[in-house]
Amino acid sequence: MSFLDVAVTAAYHPLLSVHLTRALALSPAEVGLVYAMGPLATLVAPLLAGALADGKLAAERLLAIANLGRALALVLVSRATTLHEALLAVGVLGLVGSPTAVIGTSIALHHLEDAPGGIGRTRVFGTVSWIVTLWFVGTCLEALARAGMGAPTRATFWIAAGLALVSAAYALTLPRTPPSRFSGPLAFLGAVSLVKNRDFRVLLVASVLGAMCMQFHVVLHPLFYMDERAGLGLDLAATSRASSVAQMLEVALFPMLGLLVQRFGLRRVVLLGMVAWPLRFAAYVFGGPAAFVIGMQALHGVNVVCGQIAVQIAVDRLAAPAIRASSQALLAAATFGLGSLAGQLLCGVVLGVTGGVEGQGWSFVFSVPFAFGLGAALAIAFAFQRAPERVPARPGAQGSA
Repeated sequence: MSFLDVAVTAAYHPLLSVHLTRALALSPAEVGLVYAMGPLATLVAPLLAGALADGKLAAERLLAIANLGRALALVLVSRATTLHEALLAVGVLGLVGSPTAVIGTSIALHHLEDAPGGIGRTRVFGTVSWIVTLWFVGTCLEALARAGMGAPTRATFWIAAGLALVSAAYALTLPRTPPSRFSGPLAFLGAVSLVKNRDFRVLLVASVLGAMCMQFHVVLHPLFYMDERAGLGLDLAATSRASSVAQMLEVALFPMLGLLVQRFGLRRVVLLGMVAWPLRFAAYVFGGPAAFVIGMQALHGVNVVCGQIAVQIAVDRLAAPAIRASSQALLAAATFGLGSLAGQLLCGVVLGVTGGVEGQGWSFVFSVPFAFGLGAALAIAFAFQRAPERVPARPGAQGSA
């Protein structure tokens, strides 16, 4: 499940900014608007999906429906030729695609008895998928370039659509994950009550700042890697492969997540995940050499395992069984919705201030997410007082997805 879900995103997302600027000739501000459509959808779609998974529809069936819609939306993105078409297509993709990670996490946490260790051993296949998919896409792009085909980045959306169809079919083979008998149609309102918990609020703030950092990496790193004047000067295929470095440390860390939580506690693990943000962007600010900058992006694994998945585990422990899926959806709406939206819009603003897509003052550009990452680390260090140490009793057949 995790392998297929991540493969869909990995097939197209790392080169989306390149496609928008080169194939569609959009300006930096327009690229920021297109990227913003996904987070706008994420403000709403995961909450609805979480409520359905908690109270109405079996989670594995909801996941299949979402992936089917995801495949159709990716075809729309591939056919977009103007700003307005791109805005609409990416918005639809966000509506149907953003809930898949939330639903998948809910299914995994429902069925795995040892949440920290189990989710880590499972989620590592998503990391492997990202690396494998990036190399596969890079090979396909090279073949298209040799064949003299124009706009080869459009092929990434067709690859992603095919993977989404496979993921939809596979979702129907997953273990039965029924909705809770104790959840009402507005289960997400119960999740909102978690905001009264100080530790939950701190996790939300730090996660939003981390999501803003993530967008600066996702949106800008391919442009920086390919900038011959002020960046690293890589070609398209090399950029796709270099992007896989960011996932390599995840392969080692995910299976160790349970051990890390048991040895150091959830609070320290989350703090480690947030500290990795300013370290990564310090390398971007420094600007070179290429091997150093790309190598430092391996800290992405620390961000994901310790700063993202460990936060999901903390939220799962804080939430009552009947609102677990809705609580994960609220976290997703705050991070991948609000945080990603703010980060993507700021990417466009910062690029506009520095004057275009190539020849950027990259040190200034990446100093912005450096500050956000530092803020996230400080929030966990000084305001996150107590992390839950025990997983709530599993709801079993009557529990939440």
